[in-house]
Amino acid sequence: MPDTMYSAASMALRWPSSPMWPARQTIGRSVGIFVEPTEATGSEAIGFGVPVRGSADQVADALRAFTEVGVTQVECMLWPWTIETLEAMRPVVERLDRA
Repeated sequence: MPDTMYSAASMALRWPSSPMWPARQTIGRSVGIFVEPTEATGSEAIGFGVPVRGSADQVADALRAFTEVGVTQVECMLWPWTIETLEAMRPVVERLDRA
């Protein structure tokens, strides 16, 4: 898949994101993931795939790791859909802001 994307992008004079060529970037890479920042689980059991789980440090590290493979945008779907889950993301965002 990446070879096909790179080939099509170069034919259109567009360049996917690359740590080697950040100034030439005209196409980004995005991923959508489920994040379970609390003890509650279940997104994988209903078919959403393997979520990112763990402490605030572990979740922040996992999100940061996407940049190492050229991802320019991470879309986080929080599970479960509660205020507590949203509040549990605060320390994750704070850690990402410090990086």
